Amino acid sequence: MSEAKGQSAAPESAVVRHIRVSKAESAFIYAIFEAHEGVLAYTTLPTTPGVPHCDLVLQIPTGMLEDAEILLRGLGDLIYPLDPSEL
Repeated sequence: MSEAKGQSAAPESAVVRHIRVSKAESAFIYAIFEAHEGVLAYTTLPTTPGVPHCDLVLQIPTGMLEDAEILLRGLGDLIYPLDPSEL
């Protein structure tokens, strides 16, 4: 099975995605994710001071994948999919 860009294998019950968010927009993105509790979980990866973005790892339950896709598409240009090799 081939994996799409920004998506990697996860335990049977979840899909893992990696995204990049501008630090200026990060609080808004976090609030949106928190408001959609249960659709996805996220972890912010450590970053170097002065870097203008945050990289996040999203864990999406397979049963919520369609809802998560709608949510992520709705955020448009505020998020950027990443390939795990770019981290």
